[in-house]
Amino acid sequence: MTGWQKLWQDPEIAKRWQQRPPLPEVVAAADRLAAEERTRALDIGCGLGRHTVYLAVRGFEVTATDSAPAAIAACRGTLDQAGLHANLLQPDERVGPA
Repeated sequence: MTGWQKLWQDPEIAKRWQQRPPLPEVVAAADRLAAEERTRALDIGCGLGRHTVYLAVRGFEVTATDSAPAAIAACRGTLDQAGLHANLLQPDERVGPA
């Protein structure tokens, strides 16, 4: 089990992270993308999905990735509850030459 997987399985930690607003840098990037009429965004290491959800609410077609299954599950749950969609991927954790 990865460190992030264990972290996201802790209900108290997950609750605190889910309550956080999107980072100002993400809001600014979304504003720039929208101004340029770009419609897609990639959230690498999405965690519980606070930025994924924010971008989806803004109307972006979002692809989000995280190596922790608990994070992907929580992100999916939040998106489902909000009636939103994003393409969620859990990458293969193997690193190095194939």
